[in-house]
Amino acid sequence: MKTKLSVRWFNKWVDKLDNALNMLPEMSGCPHSLYKSLIQNNMTNSKRTALVTAKDMPIALIGLRKRAGNWVPVTHYLLPGCLFPVQEGYLGPVLNALEINLWISLWRNSTPMPECQHIITVERIPTYMVDLSQDYEKNWTKSHMRHVKQARRHCCEFASIVNPPASAEWIIKNCNSKWNAGDKSEHGNLSDKLLVVNYLEKINRHYSVMLMDKGEFIAGLSSIVHQNNLVATHFFRSPEYEKCSVGTYLIDLSLSWAKASGFSKFDMGGEYSDYKRHWAPCVGEKINFHICKSYFAPLQNVKQSFNKTQQKLHSIYESRSDHDS
Repeated sequence: MKTKLSVRWFNKWVDKLDNALNMLPEMSGCPHSLYKSLIQNNMTNSKRTALVTAKDMPIALIGLRKRAGNWVPVTHYLLPGCLFPVQEGYLGPVLNALEINLWISLWRNSTPMPECQHIITVERIPTYMVDLSQDYEKNWTKSHMRHVKQARRHCCEFASIVNPPASAEWIIKNCNSKWNAGDKSEHGNLSDKLLVVNYLEKINRHYSVMLMDKGEFIAGLSSIVHQNNLVATHFFRSPEYEKCSVGTYLIDLSLSWAKASGFSKFDMGGEYSDYKRHWAPCVGEKINFHICKSYFAPLQNVKQSFNKTQQKLHSIYESRSDHDS
């Protein structure tokens, strides 16, 4: 694609971005209104927006947030299948045009890995999915089935409920405290996570399956609806209930609820393969890749210096050879 792309950066939302957003295709998993809210939420030095154009026509609108020394889309790990609004066929050229230290995750994206310059890291993570249209328990080993039945006995007296008030917030805040205790950028991202689930709950696209004991939450699993699949996003259980196998029981409960609710598949995602393979087969992968143009600049300088040195040595050698002859 030879069309020259121009990039203009914004640190606050302006009318020009509204006009551009309205001219770009809407992501199926993220309405324009939600995307705009994500960009505007806590829009400080940790967020910025790039408007990419070709001959003054909007090609992409990329909301970014700072994360541990690099940038990620504001949708990163929040909304499955969503990166940013971009015209078809322009993902690779847009990523090349940004020229920043950027991490991209292709998570349930139909878009293939784009051709990008300056990719320094590619991670391919296996993902696991339960087919709810079948008797999925038949695929479990005897050992795993025994473990699930044991968890059912231990947890049978706990109450279960879907989407009670403040349930998603309880799960997400506890997950954030447990896994991102020392990461200030992820604590700043907490409000983005809550913004997303509150928006999706109102349109019946986010569900939290909860376990309760004596009126208190003890475990919860939150999921987002994507293409009639239920995609697990956050999972937390109180440490004092680990001995009851509440984690196993909650997954078992979430699968049966998802099946009864008419969802076709339950996506358990990647990571923790040794555990997830007991529940579901590996059916795909999540691709993370790191783009960093500045990383290549020193290497390019070294290569150029090496070539110049090699040329000088060759010239010296040639001159000596001529002299010796």
